[in-house]
Amino acid sequence: MDCIVFIGTHKSGSSYDAISAAAGLGYFTVLLADKESQLDQAAEFPAVGLMLRCALDDPEHIRRGLGLLPEKGLKARAIVGFTEEHCHAASLMAKECGLRYFTPDAIKTMLNKLETRRAIQDSPYSPFFRAIDNKSELGRRDILEKLPFIMKNPVSAGSKEVYKVCAREECEAAFDEIRARRPEGPVLLEEFLDGPQFLAETLTVDKDVRVAAVVGQEISYDYRFIVTGYSVLTDRRGELYASVCAAAKDIVKLIGMENGPCHLEMRLVRGEWKLIEANPRISGGVMNTLIETAFGVNLVRETLKLALGRQPDLEPKHIKEAFAQYVTVQKAGILLRVTGRNRAAECEGVEHVYVKPRKGQLIIPPISMGQRYAYVVATGGTAERAAQNARYAAGQIRFYVN
Repeated sequence: MDCIVFIGTHKSGSSYDAISAAAGLGYFTVLLADKESQLDQAAEFPAVGLMLRCALDDPEHIRRGLGLLPEKGLKARAIVGFTEEHCHAASLMAKECGLRYFTPDAIKTMLNKLETRRAIQDSPYSPFFRAIDNKSELGRRDILEKLPFIMKNPVSAGSKEVYKVCAREECEAAFDEIRARRPEGPVLLEEFLDGPQFLAETLTVDKDVRVAAVVGQEISYDYRFIVTGYSVLTDRRGELYASVCAAAKDIVKLIGMENGPCHLEMRLVRGEWKLIEANPRISGGVMNTLIETAFGVNLVRETLKLALGRQPDLEPKHIKEAFAQYVTVQKAGILLRVTGRNRAAECEGVEHVYVKPRKGQLIIPPISMGQRYAYVVATGGTAERAAQNARYAAGQIRFYVN
């Protein structure tokens, strides 16, 4: 039986959507997993045909897991990873097994924010950046003149360990926090960029960079930069859409992606696009659902087609104004109950409502994208109306903690 092997997944969002899409394409699905919560709750992953325990940080363990497939009458037609942690391992294993694979070197570059900066440093899309190895360097005049700036752990993901610093004392505190988690390697300083932020979802097919969607991002900043709202740009003939696409295609080529998915976050600064981040996968969370709502394109399914050696189809099947609103909390505690889910679903224009945490789970104010606890996707006659519908419905959802 033909199967698609997934290396790692989250319980929901784009990575699990991909497993469901594989089943919809008629393939048996195999998940290599190392999270005890997933292994203990395999029944809660109905799209997974077979779940195998595997140490995903060990290539030899992955090889052993793949080696079990013939014994079970299974033949892998694709090996993929839709999570930040495992997309590179999946590309290497696919290549090793003689299957269609996504470009490993480009994936590796994008997994390190400093290497991504170096790949585009001679282009107009690169802001000022500097690698810092020692805290004493933070006192240099040429660095202090650049305040405020962003300080990052180059190998973090999901807005973890990303700090806006406005004074030398804040620089040193952020440096120490990053060093506490990553004692070795440089810390990345970047120019703080002020301007509207957009996300471009791309799929590169034999060096042809295709843009599946351009999405505006609304960002809140309390403890970290957290994207709480996404608005799909539906005017594909407009100047804004064209300029985002042109920049995204240039950047993907500079990074060296020849086959595979990538999403870029960019800001328009004084009329020029500057890269915030590049990631070698579709955005997680609501993104696949949002794009499908807006355009009728299931991006993870089309990405799987590419992995299978088939031609993906990114042409819109319809066009709807769509907006996704996330819900976060302001107080930490053990979740007692959630109310308003059904009310939200009944609101005007609402097409999807998702609530993540369960009763008894610890929830906290957001310090990464993982602390966004619910979302609503809504449509409307205009982009503004879609946003109003989503925000109103999201406002119905309440989390109660002890």
